[in-house]
Amino acid sequence: MAYLDREYQSIKGEIDKAWEVTVRNGQFIGGDAVNAFESQLSKYLSDSYIVSCANGTDALLAAYLALDINAGDEVIMPAYGYISAYEMCKLIGAIPVLVDINDYYLIDVKQIENKISSKTKAIVVQHLFGQVANMDPILELRNRYSIKIIEDTAQSIGSNYRWKMAGTIGDIGTLSFFPTKNLGCYGDGGAIITNSQEMVASLSQICKHGQSKKYNHERIGMNSRLDTLQASILSAKLPHLSKWNARRTSIAQIYSESFASLENIATPSIATDSTHTYHQYTIKTQQRDQLQAYLKKRGIQSTIYYPKPIHEQRIHQPEGSYPMSERMACESLSLPISPFLKYEEIEMVIKSIVNWSRNE
Repeated sequence: MAYLDREYQSIKGEIDKAWEVTVRNGQFIGGDAVNAFESQLSKYLSDSYIVSCANGTDALLAAYLALDINAGDEVIMPAYGYISAYEMCKLIGAIPVLVDINDYYLIDVKQIENKISSKTKAIVVQHLFGQVANMDPILELRNRYSIKIIEDTAQSIGSNYRWKMAGTIGDIGTLSFFPTKNLGCYGDGGAIITNSQEMVASLSQICKHGQSKKYNHERIGMNSRLDTLQASILSAKLPHLSKWNARRTSIAQIYSESFASLENIATPSIATDSTHTYHQYTIKTQQRDQLQAYLKKRGIQSTIYYPKPIHEQRIHQPEGSYPMSERMACESLSLPISPFLKYEEIEMVIKSIVNWSRNE
């Protein structure tokens, strides 16, 4: 549960002013508010180039198109996570090649090289739940095999790997501003991150019908724009993001310390080189469904991300086994986490899980 009503109340004046100014200015497509947000986000992400777009899925599609990934090309990606990277790959006729995850719920770097072939064009690294994957060996594979790296950063804005911000490490990073994200707008929104001036020109064209300038279409593109009203909301929220992420981390630490002695609960593993901004706080237990039912009876919301891994979806041709992904689908449970959780609510979650665990 994101507690978006509480978030709004905490910065109501700033949100209302941003909305009012945008409406009064009468700019609803592009304009100053979008440019201002892109500039603000660029500074937050170590002065990377930013191209805003309509949503995180469009950001992935634009990344594929900008990297000239075509029908028949192979794209390596994790078997566990959200479906967007997979479906956009299939949409352009490319071939998703799945890799299992590791104990951090992230793509298992040790298994990637065995999946690289002469057709491999890119690796999609999904920084799931707020933690950044082990990027150095992935970058080494990029250099050795001349392939591209796309970072799906939808769940990990503000996280970093060895002091480099998530989304700025590979060739292209993608963001989603879905309302429940750590930085979310009041509808759909997304952005694409790159450190290449040449790449930003391609991405800008792609998101504007392939235009270099109005009515001059240089390439196949799409209509994918960040709504001006949403940009104004994001500009109001971005200055609070670091504080909100720190609060998420604090709550996660309280959870992990409280559950450390519970033998039937596994708390998230934290990599030494990555920070975690806890878009989700996800535990594992073999009695997942029983625990979720127990929490529901006590009015505590929990969510399963994701109940079916990609290789078990109907849209994927059956092949191979991905045991870690399958285990996560059966055992994972995400607990309430938000900067706006009250201490008594945190204590209720902890007390309920401890009671369940010790009486199970």
